[in-house]
Amino acid sequence: AEGRHRQTGKIYVTKSYKTRCNIIDQVNLCVNWHILFPKAWFRIETVAYQKALFQLLGDRTRQGQYIPITEFKPNKDKMMRLLAIIPFIERGDIIFCEGRDIDELIASICAFPFAEHDDDVDAFISMVEGFIERKKLPGLLVG
Repeated sequence: AEGRHRQTGKIYVTKSYKTRCNIIDQVNLCVNWHILFPKAWFRIETVAYQKALFQLLGDRTRQGQYIPITEFKPNKDKMMRLLAIIPFIERGDIIFCEGRDIDELIASICAFPFAEHDDDVDAFISMVEGFIERKKLPGLLVG
């Protein structure tokens, strides 16, 4: 979970959630996160498997349970995308809050691209890109 300070524009990384689950559990996870963080939006990479998640969350919205979602398709490889946001981290525009889950995310970023799984890094990169595009709203990402 990340949020952006309205006056300073700084991005605060407050929570990182890393798990492997099936598509129904992912939908339920998004719904539950939206209940906890009602102003949050979800940015979903719509390639391969994640396209189904985007469609299922869209179905929830059409059924009356609004889930704010945005789809995107990355236009570069993960390494190029990470390198593009490193200046934001170096300038202090991205602040990592304390917590074991945040420590694990930072370790994953530092191990990238050599870690066995990099879904959390990919999600982090995508969320920062979303803030850069939107420039104002808090957000969550499932990827």
